[in-house]
Amino acid sequence: FVVFGVVLIYYNHMIFTVFLTGTIVYGIWICLFLNKRRKLDYLYFETEGSNRNTTYQLISGMQEIKLQGCEQQKRWEWEDIQADLYKIRLESLNLQQLQQIGSITINELKNIIITVLAATTVIQGDMTLGMMLAIQYILGQLNTPVEQLISFIYSWQDVSIGLERMN
Repeated sequence: FVVFGVVLIYYNHMIFTVFLTGTIVYGIWICLFLNKRRKLDYLYFETEGSNRNTTYQLISGMQEIKLQGCEQQKRWEWEDIQADLYKIRLESLNLQQLQQIGSITINELKNIIITVLAATTVIQGDMTLGMMLAIQYILGQLNTPVEQLISFIYSWQDVSIGLERMN
């Protein structure tokens, strides 16, 4: 990351600035959703615990439920929990899709702006075509560590939430 960043600065400061700014905006976009993701995870875990308890009660108390005649009530209780789980999963999926749409848009917009800047400098004669191709290669190589860093942030958040629940 550092080596390619230095080479990118050497080729063109403006292109490096656009790359750095785009990467920072991308990171901020992802971090904006971490709190909501945490809340959804806690809510899902709590609802999933209720689901396990209800399922256990249904299985272990089947004879008592039949004797008391409250099958419909218990079924409705179980169905309500399933509906809540569905809503939480749907909200989580919507959040994930919103994150992905925003991050892909930011990343691709950054790449397009850099490509236009590089092409403009080639047309103006300030950069060679080989330098432009090298910049495109460097961008491809720099995008991978950024994606890995974002993936690491997600994994770190999942682990920290799990540890908080255990505590």
